[in-house]
Amino acid sequence: MPIIITKDTCSGIPRILARRITVIDILKNLQSGMTISEISEDYSISKKEVDDAIEWIIKYIDNNFYCD
Repeated sequence: MPIIITKDTCSGIPRILARRITVIDILKNLQSGMTISEISEDYSISKKEVDDAIEWIIKYIDNNFYCD
């Protein structure tokens, strides 16, 4: 999964590898009604990278906030 966190890039916010596109940017665009295809086109990233960002945030929430 090409999501990385580096202290010196994007203030340490999770982002797509080799890009300055954060996971939160992708989520905000989805929230505003954009499709995965539109996000992919607007940011010149693959649909897989968008899917990876969504998968990353789901795993993050699941690992940090999920209660049985």
